[in-house]
Amino acid sequence: MVAKTPHHSPVADSALGQMLRGDPLARLLRRVRIHPIGFGLIVLAYGLLHALLLPAVFGHLRTARGVVGALDDWPYLVIMLGAVPLLAGYYAWQPSTIQAVYTGIAERAGNNPAAAARVVELARPLGWRGWSWIALAVGGFQVVSWINDLRRVTTPLWLTVNGLMIGSAQPLRFLGFYVIVFILVRQIATLVNLNRFFAEFAVEIAPLHPDRAGGLRVLGDYGLSCGFLIAVVGLNLGMTLLRGQTMPDVLTPEYYFELAVYLVAAPVLFFLPLWSVHARMAVAKQKLLAEIAEQFELEYRSLLDGLRRNELKLDDVARLEAIQKVYKIAQASPAWPFDLEIVSKFGAAVLLPLLLPMSVDVLVNMLMR
Repeated sequence: MVAKTPHHSPVADSALGQMLRGDPLARLLRRVRIHPIGFGLIVLAYGLLHALLLPAVFGHLRTARGVVGALDDWPYLVIMLGAVPLLAGYYAWQPSTIQAVYTGIAERAGNNPAAAARVVELARPLGWRGWSWIALAVGGFQVVSWINDLRRVTTPLWLTVNGLMIGSAQPLRFLGFYVIVFILVRQIATLVNLNRFFAEFAVEIAPLHPDRAGGLRVLGDYGLSCGFLIAVVGLNLGMTLLRGQTMPDVLTPEYYFELAVYLVAAPVLFFLPLWSVHARMAVAKQKLLAEIAEQFELEYRSLLDGLRRNELKLDDVARLEAIQKVYKIAQASPAWPFDLEIVSKFGAAVLLPLLLPMSVDVLVNMLMR
């Protein structure tokens, strides 16, 4: 009897397949064919149950009898009804986006079987099943930590009126941190893998490509997609800061640590995966400029020799001028896989969600005077 050798399908060995293997929730969503938007809407529906329906049932929809009502705690509602569903939708959408990046860099390496095999190999750490245990542990720790924080809150709040209200918030908090762990793991793994790939393989870069990114705009778009995640996290931090104006107890040392990490990590998450690409593009650009300059030098010396012999060929002059124009065009080619538009959009995604809640609050206070 001949033993069968294990067979791995291209889908299973791909980055997408590895991410599904290491994440039981993502695998379940894929199996039951829940679209990322659908998953976000499911989370939103539960958030409405927790943050609006239950407070209405217990009579704490508005502030009454000294207890802050759910509608008057609107920054929390923005977090639970806005940030968490968006985060869940991004989590479900992210694997397909990362798969597109892996496919894109493999294609830019040309018809190189070694590069395609290396892409598959780099994706395998995403399939480690220990990530799910880490995500479960982080989510559980955050639930316990938040319950302990609620005990220190001195302001009478709708969230703490009874055990059901406290308990109904925990699935959202657990899910939020569970998906954050996997989002970060995927992002960091992709950052490391991109740098490894571009350090090992000569990627074909077209300095004059119409995408204005050397044919690698897919990486710039991926960096910009990280801005969506950062915007959601920034919205959460901004709303928590706004809640702190009326409930200082929510501004814990943990919050300020998270704010510091956010401000440091945001630009790193954008530029780090693109650094190796930038280095390759810069080298390709300098190589092209050196080749053009060398050709210009040959033509220039030939033209000088002709002048010394009192011979001037107009064709030689025209060729020299054409080389100068080519040099200027190559000199203007990009050295980063993105343009100013992408950078400005990313900067807005980082800062606006953090600053906008406080700005709106200041504006409303000015108008109400």
